[in-house]
Amino acid sequence: MPMTILLILLGILIFFMTVFALFILSSFKIKIKELSISNLAKKWEVQYKIEFGLYLFSKIKYFKLTISSTEEERWLQWVKKIQKGEKALENMLHRKPSKKEIWQYLRIANPELEEVDLKMKVDTEDVLLTTGIVTLLSSTIGILFNKLIKKYQKEKHFYEILPIYQNKNLIKIDLNCIICIKMVHIIHIIYIVLKKERGEENGRTSNRRNDDNSNEQHKGHDRRQYHYRRAN
Repeated sequence: MPMTILLILLGILIFFMTVFALFILSSFKIKIKELSISNLAKKWEVQYKIEFGLYLFSKIKYFKLTISSTEEERWLQWVKKIQKGEKALENMLHRKPSKKEIWQYLRIANPELEEVDLKMKVDTEDVLLTTGIVTLLSSTIGILFNKLIKKYQKEKHFYEILPIYQNKNLIKIDLNCIICIKMVHIIHIIYIVLKKERGEENGRTSNRRNDDNSNEQHKGHDRRQYHYRRAN
């Protein structure tokens, strides 16, 4: 009987270690498909299809969640869940992360733009302003992609920013892309966040103890003064 229990416990341990190892070797991917934002038809039109997935060795997909503009109600439900999760996270961490911390976490996450196909058309009521915006967007997006693209491939990485020149405030964006983050980096971020929170919690506990000790000392000092006055 004890040997059977030992074998069961060993099997459970091996199972969880295997699952954890597979999780460490996985990647989290966000696939943005057929994202289209436009006001060319005198009204805003937004279409999208976004897929969230977990991939073993960045190749074998074993989890997928898809949301799209055709399932708006389901998307709104997920937005509400995310908002609840943000509030729960804030309550757990006692504060919102600073901008500096967010940039630190983004650097640690080290996201990779595996594929991108971006086409953008822009127009304003001023020709010179339109030209300036197109130039600025092209430079900014080029710098951003240079940081996010680890292995450039001409057939997988493409972007185009063009002016329309109709002297109207118009924009059209078409985007397809795949963003990949290794799970080991996400786990690293979670570890840093929990470590910081634990350190701050210990600091708050230490401050409370110091305040309590200080209050006790003041009370003791007041009692000594009271006894001294009575003795006089």
